[in-house]
Amino acid sequence: MTGEELVNLAWDACEAFGKCGKFAGAATVEIVKQALADEELPTSVRDVFVKGLPVEWDLVVPRPLAQPLLNGLI
Repeated sequence: MTGEELVNLAWDACEAFGKCGKFAGAATVEIVKQALADEELPTSVRDVFVKGLPVEWDLVVPRPLAQPLLNGLI
């Protein structure tokens, strides 16, 4: 899937509900996760934290052989 196709899918998800809010963000993450899975790239669960960073991430593409510290969340 191309970058343009990803953007169009996310935009369509936003327009389907008439408001670009949390749903559009969640849909975008799932669309990107699926595109990465199609390329056989591993992804994290949603809403993860990276040790040493004070923010939550919607999606992480981990390094090969990276092991989560706590149930896939850290």
